[in-house]
Amino acid sequence: ANQLYERAIELDSAGALYYEGAIITQIALGDFGGAEETHRRIAEKFPEHQTALLAGSAIATARFDYDLAEERLRAARESGSPNRLTQLALGFSEVQIAEIRGQLGEAERMLEGVALIFEQQGDYGRYLGTTMRIALYDVLLRAEIDRAVDRVEAALARHPLEEMDPLERPYEMLAVFYALAGRDEQSRAMLAAAKAVDDQASYDKSTEDEVARAILAGNEGRMEEAIRQIRLADVGECSVCALPVLGQIYDAAGQTDSVVAVYERYLETSWLYRLASTDWWALAGVYERLGGLYELDGDTEKALYYYNRFAELWKDADPELQPRVNAARRAIERLSAEQPVNH
Repeated sequence: ANQLYERAIELDSAGALYYEGAIITQIALGDFGGAEETHRRIAEKFPEHQTALLAGSAIATARFDYDLAEERLRAARESGSPNRLTQLALGFSEVQIAEIRGQLGEAERMLEGVALIFEQQGDYGRYLGTTMRIALYDVLLRAEIDRAVDRVEAALARHPLEEMDPLERPYEMLAVFYALAGRDEQSRAMLAAAKAVDDQASYDKSTEDEVARAILAGNEGRMEEAIRQIRLADVGECSVCALPVLGQIYDAAGQTDSVVAVYERYLETSWLYRLASTDWWALAGVYERLGGLYELDGDTEKALYYYNRFAELWKDADPELQPRVNAARRAIERLSAEQPVNH
C-alpha cells in the first residue's frame, strides 16, 4: 500500500490526498522517519492543506511525544489557516492532548465549546457524540456513572433522536456508552434501533455494535462470549482500537497473562491516529495496570518502567486523578528501595 501511495504522489503533482495515505502506511510499518519526510513534503507543497497542518502532531502522538505534538499544533494554529473545519480539527487535537494528560476539566471546557458549535449548526448527531465523549470522562476515568448518564439523557431530552435523520442518530455510540455505564437494557434498546436502521438502509453494522455486545456479555459474566465479540470488532484499518477493551475483558476474567500480552501488543503497535482512537482514555490505565501486574509478578524493572510512564503522563492531571498518580509514585519508591545496587 505504501508503495502505491508513493507512486501516486509521483504521478499526480497536484494531488494532496495521497500524502495522508502514505503517512498512515509508513507509521503502520514503523517507519517514523519516512512519515516525517512525507509530512515535510506535503507541508512544503500544500502548506494550508489539512494533512499538512495536522499530520505532524499526529506523528508525534503516535510516538507518545505529546510535548512535540503540542508544539506542532501551536505552530499550525499560528499559521492562520482560513479553513474553519481545519481550525475545528486543530482544536479537537488540542482536546486530545489535554485528555491524555488527565486534564479533563480543560478538555471538558473545550469540548463544550465544540458541542455548542455543532448545536448551532443543527448537527445534532455530532452534538450528542461530543456530549457523550465528555460523559465518558465520568464513566471511564472519574467513576461518576450517574452524573454521566444524567448528562447524556439531558442532551437526548434537548434533541431527541426521533427528530434527527435516522442515519444521523448515534445509536451504536449510545449502545457502547450505556453498556459501559452498566445500563444494559438501554444499551440493548440502542442496538435494536441501530439494527432496524441498518436493515432498512442496507448498511453493514459498525464495529461499535460488537464492542457494545462484548461489554454487555462481560457485564453479565459471559467472558468467553465477551472475548469472542470484541475479537469480531478487531477488524479494519485501526490496528489498536479493540485492544484496550479486550485487555479489560481478560482482566475481568482473571486471565492476567493475556492482559499483559494484549497491553504489550497495544503499546508496540504503530498507528497514526491512536491518540484519537483509544489512547485518549486508555493509555494511562494501560501503563498503570502493567505496572501493577509486573509488580505482582516480581518483575521490578518492568514495573518501575510502566509506573514511571504512568506518573509522567499524568503528572499534571486534575486533582481528582492525583491519588492514582501518588499511588504509582509510592510504588516507584517502594520498588526502587527493593532493587539491588549494582557495583
